[in-house]
Amino acid sequence: KNADAEKVLEIRKSLDRCEDVVLQNDEEYVHIAAQILLNWVRELPEPLIPSSFYDLALSSTKPQELRAVVNQIPAFNKFTLELLMWSLSEIASKDNNVSAEKIAIIFGPYILRDKGDQNPFVIKDLDSILQITSFMIHDYRSVFQDVSKNRQDVESN
Repeated sequence: KNADAEKVLEIRKSLDRCEDVVLQNDEEYVHIAAQILLNWVRELPEPLIPSSFYDLALSSTKPQELRAVVNQIPAFNKFTLELLMWSLSEIASKDNNVSAEKIAIIFGPYILRDKGDQNPFVIKDLDSILQITSFMIHDYRSVFQDVSKNRQDVESN
């Protein structure tokens, strides 16, 4: 289901002005929140896993390999990616017909892409990107265990 474009824009403007936004707990507002989050990720100047880590990320086939890649990316990217993947893993874990694979199709091309891939509809290695994104959602705890601890240490200081 698509979110109401006017409501998305209205809430996005409020967030851009750092105003408090209260979303009702119903299906429509879940879609609005998801659309706002997707738009934000889509508009980032560089993907959360920077292009310079693209090949390294694609070669990761085990949780510890992907964890090593994630631990090397810049702090902002790492902490943001961890919180995003936590949110997406929570969504995927609920019984709402939204699987990690479906979420990966939507978010994957914006989380990990090669420098030359500017068109999200023509992406090389798309299957691998979707697999890695699904993997981060399914195995969130394993991939992000170091990041979660690091973020909590930073937040407490």
